[in-house]
Amino acid sequence: MAEKLEIVISARDSTGGVITSISTKFKNLGASLTRAGGIMTAAITGPLVAMGTLAISAASDLEESLNKVRVVFGDSAGVIEDFAQTAANSLGMSSQQALEAAGTFGNLFTAMGIGQDTSAGMSTQLLTLAADLATSTRPLPWKSCALDWLGKSNRCERSASI
Repeated sequence: MAEKLEIVISARDSTGGVITSISTKFKNLGASLTRAGGIMTAAITGPLVAMGTLAISAASDLEESLNKVRVVFGDSAGVIEDFAQTAANSLGMSSQQALEAAGTFGNLFTAMGIGQDTSAGMSTQLLTLAADLATSTRPLPWKSCALDWLGKSNRCERSASI
């Protein structure tokens, strides 16, 4: 019986080092996976969350501009919505920018007593003029300046100078 007891003790002693080695390797693997997860969070999850936030903000801005156009132009809002759909190709501005600017001009025109239908046509013409002015004299980032200038000109503000 003594020999059997020695073999069992010997077997436990020889496997102890192997188990410790495996345990250490699993701990190292766990640490490596934790570091990789941290890197992935910083490199992937963070930017994805930021993109999602921007997308939600852009969608909200578009919806607000669309609601503004519908309120300002009433039954003529479809003219502005159709115009805005082509604004990226024809004017170099986003649909949201076209809707927002047209809504602003429409507010001005309707406050002056011009009807919604006429205001819709004037707004699209003024936006086209602003885009033409901006692209013929300056690069695309100056479109907002041209729109601002035309808006001030229509309101007869003294600061409407380029």
